[in-house]
Amino acid sequence: MEKKKISIIGAASISAAFIIKFIARHSGAEFAHVCSSSQAGKMVHEYHTFLKGIVDVEYEKYDFDTVINDSDIIFITAQHGVHLDETARIVKAAKEKGAKVIDLSADYRLKDASLYDKWYNVSHGHSDLLVDAVYGLTELNAHNIKDAQLLANPGCYPTCALLSLAPIVQEELTDGNIVINALSGVSGAGIRPSATNTAMKVCDNIFPYKVGGVHPHTAEIEQGINAYNPCSAEAPIGVTFVPHVAPFKYGIIETIYAHLAKDISESAIYDIYKKFYANSRFVNILEPGYLPEVKDVVGTNFVNIGFKIDPRTNTLIVIGCIDNVIKGAAGQAVQNMNIMCGFDEAEGLL
Repeated sequence: MEKKKISIIGAASISAAFIIKFIARHSGAEFAHVCSSSQAGKMVHEYHTFLKGIVDVEYEKYDFDTVINDSDIIFITAQHGVHLDETARIVKAAKEKGAKVIDLSADYRLKDASLYDKWYNVSHGHSDLLVDAVYGLTELNAHNIKDAQLLANPGCYPTCALLSLAPIVQEELTDGNIVINALSGVSGAGIRPSATNTAMKVCDNIFPYKVGGVHPHTAEIEQGINAYNPCSAEAPIGVTFVPHVAPFKYGIIETIYAHLAKDISESAIYDIYKKFYANSRFVNILEPGYLPEVKDVVGTNFVNIGFKIDPRTNTLIVIGCIDNVIKGAAGQAVQNMNIMCGFDEAEGLL
């Protein structure tokens, strides 16, 4: 089988580095163009040194015509809003050629264009593409992902939250009172030095940020949750989402508190989760009595989910763990590519 030609735009990012790693060992894909204007002319392993001995590819400047003409799959890793209009241009040209686009920014995740003004301070201007974009939370949307031309790869916090919550929301086990307490590794702040990723700030410290219903992933979580809410029309679910930066490099752990709408045992909840994710290669549901830890998912594309009921307050405590850069970004993007191209879902990831 002829290998798929892969181009990556914004390839100096952390998530792009892991996409490069996974494509390098993928049996059905090869690089067409690895683009970074800031690093053009350098070898990829000079910038992402952990890739030395894994890839022998040079960064090049992004050129629209070259990428469109040479690519079957185009990954775009950019900050929200920065590449929005150019991504729209790429999507339209790629569609004519039969190529597919996987966007790791937030630019095409939300279906309502007006939400971008509220949550991202961006006027979107491409509502037609928002309609066509497929939300790429693999385990919850694989039936649509396989035919996607523009795939909006989910955010890291929403990936963990939605996978942790979807089964109980679908079964109407919660009355909608949901609190998400999330801790992310410092890699979530990106590779460029900033006030939130310096050693002086992070070491021996945990700090909250964007608290009080202002973190933009809140909108993405609520959109995803209500897709599984049978009562979304008359009683949409809102969440209280509180993110923190924690003193580890990779990983996310989310402790989610959901008030139960009915009495149920932990063994019955376990059965619900196991049935819901029976065919999901990368979801591990832990048996009652066991709870996830960050160290068990770092470096993998797995999500580990466990839970405990607090009978005094009738609260279900769901704990989910992922690697924020892999399952929360690059790994899920490649997992989605595999589904879009008809490869084994785990190709390049295990």
